[in-house]
Amino acid sequence: MSTTTAPAAADTAVSVAEPATAPARRPDPKPLTAERLTELRAQLEASSTGRVPLAVDPEDLVFGRNIRSDAEDTLDEEFLASIREHGFHQEPKVFINRDGYLQVRFGHRRTLAARAVDYRPCPVILVAPPLGETAREQRIDDIGTQWDENERRTEMTDADRIGAVEEMLDLGLTPVKVEKRLKSVTRDEAAAIGRLRKATAADLGRAAALAGDLDISQAATVAELVPDEYEMGKLTEAAREGRFERTVIAVHHRRRALAATEAARESFVKKGYTILTSKPGYWDENKPDALESLVTHGGRPATVQDVTSPSHWAVLLHHAEQAILIETGEQISADSIDPATVLDPAATPAEGKHHADAVRYEPAVSASYFCTDRKGAGLKVSRTGGANPEQGAANVRARKANVAARVDTEARRKFITDKFLTRKTLPKGIIQWITHMVITDPEILTKGNGFAIEFFGLGNKGGYNLREKLTGLIGYDDTRAPDAQKTTDQRALIILAALAMAATEARMQPTDKQPHYWRATQDDPNVCYLPGSSGHARYLRLLAAIGHKPGPIERAVMGQISLTDAIAEAADLTA
Repeated sequence: MSTTTAPAAADTAVSVAEPATAPARRPDPKPLTAERLTELRAQLEASSTGRVPLAVDPEDLVFGRNIRSDAEDTLDEEFLASIREHGFHQEPKVFINRDGYLQVRFGHRRTLAARAVDYRPCPVILVAPPLGETAREQRIDDIGTQWDENERRTEMTDADRIGAVEEMLDLGLTPVKVEKRLKSVTRDEAAAIGRLRKATAADLGRAAALAGDLDISQAATVAELVPDEYEMGKLTEAAREGRFERTVIAVHHRRRALAATEAARESFVKKGYTILTSKPGYWDENKPDALESLVTHGGRPATVQDVTSPSHWAVLLHHAEQAILIETGEQISADSIDPATVLDPAATPAEGKHHADAVRYEPAVSASYFCTDRKGAGLKVSRTGGANPEQGAANVRARKANVAARVDTEARRKFITDKFLTRKTLPKGIIQWITHMVITDPEILTKGNGFAIEFFGLGNKGGYNLREKLTGLIGYDDTRAPDAQKTTDQRALIILAALAMAATEARMQPTDKQPHYWRATQDDPNVCYLPGSSGHARYLRLLAAIGHKPGPIERAVMGQISLTDAIAEAADLTA
């Protein structure tokens, strides 16, 4: 391979293949003299190419902030040997900085290698300084140009990329301008890096991104979330499996549940109750008796009203669905609801039972009471046993399904608003789905205006003038020709699809307290079939086809897994 010889300029030319003996290394580089500055600037201005070849001591070259943080670490022996034997295959480019030094713009690794192997003087090319009237403008141009060079050579590390974007944001560029300048970074990625650097747990998020466990947007979310070790494990696992956003929602649900449970625990402790951390086992020594297994000495089943002295009782707290009478707001036992009335408004509940339509469900902390002193409490063990265990199990199952269904619904609707409604065109299959809906279930399209209002950020679904707001969204103008409307046909189709999705959502989960779409699974004989649910699975398959990652309850509705498995899968963060 041919060698490169430094051109004969003001400095003495030296063969690259036979480097000169190195002088003693100086602690500081030497600035250019005033005469030399004037001479070099004149040569640069007179050059038709804007390039002036020089031969310089690499110790006299200075560095700005290089976006490659690992430049020195990449000086492997093979690279150093090449510089020692052959010199530069391409000369570093330098410019005259504001302090009168020659500053390396491109070729940081080559310059460091020249110093390491005592290659001096070495050839460089003098070029114009970065564009800009101010130091800030010049630095922005310098970062962008270094980025372009490094992206096309040895790939920058993720740390380099993040650091470069952070510096551009520090210099006042918006994410949009960062995208425009760097090209290989999107505005969303730049915005995420901006969020990351300001977040409480920025180091945790950055480490996860650099380790490849999370993308930069996910890392920013984690940094803001400040997860504990358990949550972090679940989030990184979910990121690998494409369930990250749903798991973030589940983490928020879990935290609210833990906070409510802790507040309830403190309240019970102050009252004098013993707090249990797990349900007493059947063979536990001195096992306390569950309230539902006790009766008074007169034979009446014991109730919460019989829990009068905290010193005689222990409580097990758990966060779950609680049945609430709509009329009074009273919390009632799920066993007091007649299952025969579910989805049958005309049914008459059995004596002493409540109609299912008279009840709503809300997440809340509930206490299971266990008697530690039957004699002191004035109670005894029932000879006939407690409540129907099968009905109790069905109620527990329903409560768990409700909790998991809420998480899936929140994640699903976030996908619609964040991903689907921002599209420019409809994905394949949407028009066929809408057409099928219009033919088979036309009345459903009148049910979703409220949800559509929320999807488009026009208010809440309980507001007024819903139709007028949606009409304004289309902006159809009768004074204009049909082919001259402001809203494009593609945007109108997106809005139409959103209306169809909103209508389906209104049927699947009309309110946060009615997440009953999971009942369509028919996975258990105790679970009622949900009328009008035939389109749920079709709708969920459509969303999955266009990018939504379905949660466990949704997959059960689609028939991919059983409801039992779905509840078990969701239990990690929603139980």
